[in-house]
Amino acid sequence: MGENLSDKILVLITKIDDSLTGFDKSAIESSMKPLTVLRNDLQKTIHENFKEPVERCINKLRKNEDMSPLEMQMIEKWLVGDAEYYIKLENNLMDWLTECKRLCTLIISYYSDEAIDMDDDKLFDLGAYLTDLQGTLDDILRFYQSMNRVDQFKRFVGNKPLTYGTKKLLADLMERRLNE
Repeated sequence: MGENLSDKILVLITKIDDSLTGFDKSAIESSMKPLTVLRNDLQKTIHENFKEPVERCINKLRKNEDMSPLEMQMIEKWLVGDAEYYIKLENNLMDWLTECKRLCTLIISYYSDEAIDMDDDKLFDLGAYLTDLQGTLDDILRFYQSMNRVDQFKRFVGNKPLTYGTKKLLADLMERRLNE
């Protein structure tokens, strides 16, 4: 019998904790495997838990039946719940924005340095700032993409009764995610 999610959480956290104590690059890289396994198993569990109610909603939507508020909440959670929960739990956005501004201030100082091409130390400094900026922008972008997904869903569904076209599209989206 395989490990359950709780066991896999413990394996992951133990592996990460062990790898961070000695700052061992290969140990940190090796913690990516249990992270990937846990994420995949988590998605499978969510999929299994939602399969039947999602199928029922798909059938109702295809038959142009009205959805209850509880069914609409389930549809929202199925289609954008990952993004909603990420937005709700993420607490570093302001830090990332501050860091982005700090890095931009440092990087712009190289703008007026006409001799930068000849100074290896400045070139490597600039490269390090750009690497850090890229990682920071990736974090900010992931957050805004999640916000955008949720906003698009809410605008698409709205607070009005669903049209048959909207119901059909929702059914298609739900079925596509169900078959992933």
